[in-house]
Amino acid sequence: MSQLHAAQFARLKTCFAKLSELPQERREEALAALREDAEVIAELRRMLAKTTIADERFAAPVRQAYAELHADHPGSGATIGAWTLQDEIGSGGMGRVFRARRSDGHFDQLAAIKLLSGTPSAPALRLMARERQILANLNHPNIARLLDGGSTANGQPYFVMEYVDGMPIDQYVQQRRLTQGQRINLIIEVCAAVAFAHQQLVIHCDLKPSNILVTSQGRPMLLDFGISRQLAAAGQVEEGATQETANPAASRNPAEALITTPAYTPGFASPEQVQAQRVGTATDLYSLGLVLAELLGARNDRSGLSVDLAAILDKATEQEPRHQGGTIVPFQDGRLLL
Repeated sequence: MSQLHAAQFARLKTCFAKLSELPQERREEALAALREDAEVIAELRRMLAKTTIADERFAAPVRQAYAELHADHPGSGATIGAWTLQDEIGSGGMGRVFRARRSDGHFDQLAAIKLLSGTPSAPALRLMARERQILANLNHPNIARLLDGGSTANGQPYFVMEYVDGMPIDQYVQQRRLTQGQRINLIIEVCAAVAFAHQQLVIHCDLKPSNILVTSQGRPMLLDFGISRQLAAAGQVEEGATQETANPAASRNPAEALITTPAYTPGFASPEQVQAQRVGTATDLYSLGLVLAELLGARNDRSGLSVDLAAILDKATEQEPRHQGGTIVPFQDGRLLL
């Protein structure tokens, strides 16, 4: 079966509804006239081959063909457990995220469902299981909560998260025209969430504006622990690590570190992520420094900042590990400390 994305599947349904009503001798001509890509045409041929115009033989093959597509690629309208998928709100290397509504009749609730894409591989299943377990242990007002989890009838794992109705933090501060102090206060809340994760021995590893949504009430929420890592004792090396990447001396924080994954976001990744070295709590601190600099318009120019604030950013984003701190202390006398 071809791998159809949501837009292709929507076009497939529309074309199939029209072609299936045509007499058999006119279907090939109609197929040739369609301006669709080869995957959609091939799937149409496969589905039409299972059907006839006779009413008594029409329904069953169509239901079967739709069920096969639906099971392999759940999309809008599909039911997963107690939830009905609405629209796709995000996608990445591991899977897709849908807005979903509870549909079991008990109560009304919105959620975000992350669904593993494609045929589950052993590494992907391990990463998904790790992210689910990490989220299960992170109960904080500024971190999206895990609500549920399981597998589809086709064996694709998924988990259900608190739905955050908000916008990326960089867009939020621009749209609301927040003052410098208000922007710093938002980051203080984010720091509290990251510090809590570190207390649970979790490094986020992908801190960036799009993973920090701010609600209409002004509460920042930390999302997407898909490439997060759990802290390990110094010297512990994960399976598959190389001799070079297993060198604790390369870490910013060798007392609490482990091998990074190849995945990272350019522009917000720490030097150790880019160089595939060990990561630690300071990895998140570096990315937080870049996020704060982005919000303050100071990625390349600190001239508009106070001496103290410029020093905070310089320390957080220090390239040399020996000069860069590894602990987040969000509050002290109302000030942000890194």
